[in-house]
Amino acid sequence: MNWKKCFTIDSIHWWVLMLFGISLVATDQWFSILEDEATILDLASSPASDTLHLFWSGVGQHEHPPLSDLLLHYWLPLGNSYAWSFRLFSICFYLAGIALLRLCARRLGGKSAAIALVLITVLWPFGFHFGRLVGWYGPCFFLVCALTLAYLRFLDSPAVPNSMLLFTAALALVYTNYFGWAVLGCLLIDSFVRHYRRQPVNFRTLLVIGAGLVLAYTPLWTVFINEIRNGVSPSSLVQNILYGGFNFYSLFVSESVAPWFWALSIPAGIAILALLVLSLRYGPPVARVFLLYFLALFAAMMLAGISGTKRMLMISPWLLLAVSVAVAQAGQRYVRVAMAGLLVLLGSLGWFGIIARSHYSAPHFIEPWAKMAKDAKTALDAGARIVSNSPSFFFYLTQLQRCADSGTCPPFQGVLPATITHPQIFSVEQWQPEDFTGAPVLFVEGVNKDSAEQTAMLLQWLQGQCHLDQHEAMLADTGYAWKLRLFPDSGQIPFRIQTYRFSC
Repeated sequence: MNWKKCFTIDSIHWWVLMLFGISLVATDQWFSILEDEATILDLASSPASDTLHLFWSGVGQHEHPPLSDLLLHYWLPLGNSYAWSFRLFSICFYLAGIALLRLCARRLGGKSAAIALVLITVLWPFGFHFGRLVGWYGPCFFLVCALTLAYLRFLDSPAVPNSMLLFTAALALVYTNYFGWAVLGCLLIDSFVRHYRRQPVNFRTLLVIGAGLVLAYTPLWTVFINEIRNGVSPSSLVQNILYGGFNFYSLFVSESVAPWFWALSIPAGIAILALLVLSLRYGPPVARVFLLYFLALFAAMMLAGISGTKRMLMISPWLLLAVSVAVAQAGQRYVRVAMAGLLVLLGSLGWFGIIARSHYSAPHFIEPWAKMAKDAKTALDAGARIVSNSPSFFFYLTQLQRCADSGTCPPFQGVLPATITHPQIFSVEQWQPEDFTGAPVLFVEGVNKDSAEQTAMLLQWLQGQCHLDQHEAMLADTGYAWKLRLFPDSGQIPFRIQTYRFSC
């Protein structure tokens, strides 16, 4: 065997990605399943025909089109007895996206840009968190990378295979996320700019591709229009800008270091600004173009009030691509060294937060829901009634319940109590007064703004009708005062988890 062939520059990239994927799976237990993940998993367990019917009837599901949910539905049976298999769905897409984005970097900036791209993405704290999340996040990252590569290939040669790849990637993207149309809009603008600069662009083929996308999107146009009408945030412009600034900051260092830890966030903010300025000032034109398109997409999200840390992963490929090419191809050596140093600084700050686990801006990644579910399972076996407002808590309780009752893990069929029912387990929307009569009650309260009203009503009823035996508050939100001051109507609470034990 020729070992030298196994350790060429190109092959080392694959080894690095493989080791990175293993690290994502191995560290998965460090990061709790988020509320969105639990909800997506629950609905993905339902028949695919139910999901398709919701969109065909114009109602829709979640805040995104159905493709990623349908793919997840057919993924679940492959390894549903194992907790790590759920997130492996998105991890595979995320790794494949990095591999495609590496090809884009090599096409635009040579081998050095490809090496920079792999190193940046593997050591990127934000990707380490959000590249693993169950749902549309990983698939969207992959599809934007695939669309970018297909577009670059199309510009080189608009032959039928390249045109079909471009159409397929574009269609899959808009069937996975409505904001995919904005991404396509940027590429359309790019084609006009190239034409204005007298670069060859086959507009006839692009027109055919565009017409095909419009026709192929017919089943979703009604849902898409309704989402445009109802999906824009009613928050003020100032709040949208403040929240957008937080998301932009988090994109570089992740949520592991909150902005209110000034000793860390101020150097991070300066480094982010310096990195962007150097990329725009000294990066090659192609890097500046993709960076400007990324900034345009981010601004559109921010002004519409739909920015969020999880949504940042979708538009991040163009940022990663632009920075990687700029680091590799900036004209002066001292500029390349400076940009590399800034990236090391930002990565170090983010990884410090990951290891310390005490500086998170949104501690949902480190909420101890697995432990809470074990305590609840003990109370459940002793005859208590369990009620909660947290999909994450119910996910972990479902995992314990479905695997413990039979000694093995049967196929995943949904999450308690939304899809699977149990006579002693209730959500804050489902309970009735007679459910708690004559029994101990364990109420587990998490941060779920969608059910804030029902949670308050239940707690008020329990305090009036039952005796409070024990109350425990845990995982204080270090940014509670700042969030309350800047976003007074966002339903912030000082502790992430509170438990109440009642005798009724």
